[in-house]
Amino acid sequence: MASNPEDDLKNASRTPPYKRVPRVAPEQSPMTPVEKAPDPALGQEVVRKERYTSPEFMQLEWERV
Repeated sequence: MASNPEDDLKNASRTPPYKRVPRVAPEQSPMTPVEKAPDPALGQEVVRKERYTSPEFMQLEWERV
């Protein structure tokens, strides 16, 4: 019996079965931070439009990304 390409595609695109993962309490995991990190002080200034339209600023962004 010849296989149906549409059925083959459906079978290939199925998600794997759900696998339950045990929960680990934060205090039992050394990799899980318990405290919230402090919010950075970013200031309250209005962002100037040149930041989005300036070729010089774009060049700096590309160099540092």
